[in-house]
Amino acid sequence: MEKNSENFKGKPTPFEAIVLAYYLARYDKIAVEKLGFVNLRECFQKLGKQFDVPPNTLKNRRDDFDPLFGHRAGWHQYKLGGKLAKVADFFQYTDDEDLHELVIGMVKNEGILKDQAWMDLNSSFKNQNTSKKRGTAEFVPRGITGKKAEKAFEEFHSVSKKPFPGKLLDRRDDGCGYDYELITNNSSKYIEVKGLAGNEGGMSFTAKEWEMAQKHQDDYFVVLVKNVGNEPSFYIYQNPHSNLQPKKHLIQTVQIRWNISANQI
Repeated sequence: MEKNSENFKGKPTPFEAIVLAYYLARYDKIAVEKLGFVNLRECFQKLGKQFDVPPNTLKNRRDDFDPLFGHRAGWHQYKLGGKLAKVADFFQYTDDEDLHELVIGMVKNEGILKDQAWMDLNSSFKNQNTSKKRGTAEFVPRGITGKKAEKAFEEFHSVSKKPFPGKLLDRRDDGCGYDYELITNNSSKYIEVKGLAGNEGGMSFTAKEWEMAQKHQDDYFVVLVKNVGNEPSFYIYQNPHSNLQPKKHLIQTVQIRWNISANQI
């Protein structure tokens, strides 16, 4: 990608700046490359100028999100709260390619900020009625550390044979409501793996996962992997549907779609 222009029409709101910080924390060096910068220093300097935010402020907001992703230790180790949590909640389920497309379009001023869906997100962000004090609202990171957690679990099972010895079948791409099927003693156990970058946080289940937990009861296990980026620790919960008490939560998912107008077809 060509080096981006520093020209930006219209003063962006803090929402855009926090989205940038989230993006830089989530992708680290990949984000710098995707945005066409040589290094993080240039990235903070030029984006800070373009989006009218002090470079150190942009860097500090990036650091705020760091504990979710584990690229750096991060000097803020509190739970995300307020509008930072809102932005993380907006984009945690957004696919990598969609988020790259969105942020690159925002930086290159490709009209993203005038899209009605974006303006609705911005409005929701502005209307977030939470305290500015850090750590006052809990944010549960979902899906962020999943791949690392799954790899750690595979290694853990090969050594410990927990929760049961047997053949581990990868079912992650099957959309069946669990990550692995464990074949043991002519029966199946169903394992869903969750991960946390640190030692604190909760878990979230999709509707399909919770349906399978209800269906399989004692044959369904969730393995929570804490501190996945350093020295993982493993916590195994059998029959989470009966033994845990979740709260239902409706989410917004940000996606990119390319629409063809009716007069073209």
